[in-house]
Parts: sequence; C-alpha cells; structure tokens
Amino acid sequence: APVNPISVNATLEKRQTIFRLIRQEGLSYHEVAQQLNLSLADVKKQMRLSLQVIRKALHVFLSMLP
Repeated sequence: APVNPISVNATLEKRQTIFRLIRQEGLSYHEVAQQLNLSLADVKKQMRLSLQVIRKALHVFLSMLP
C-alpha cells in the first residue's frame, strides 16, 4: 500500500512535540498524554521511537570520529 506523506509528516510532528514537551519543558508522560489527548501508551511509544532515532544518529556520528 502506498505511504501517505501527509500522515507520515503528521506522525513526525507529533513525535517531535512529545519529545519537546517531555525533554525540554519537563512535562511528565501523563501530562503530555492529557495535553495532547493521547493515550499514555502512545506517548511512551513515540518517545521510545524518538530515542531510537537519536541513538542511531549518535552512533553514526561517533563512528565517523577518528
């Protein structure tokens, strides 16, 4: 099935918002779930996926250092 670029972009924006609220603004997972009208499980999943992307990018970056 073809991927809808609009829904992919919306998912990435939601993930960025969740990450920012938790890591930069200090909200709890529960507070973010309430604020964005999401389930706690969805917030946890999106944070897990965000952190996986960051870890992979960091690993690639560090592997390029001498």
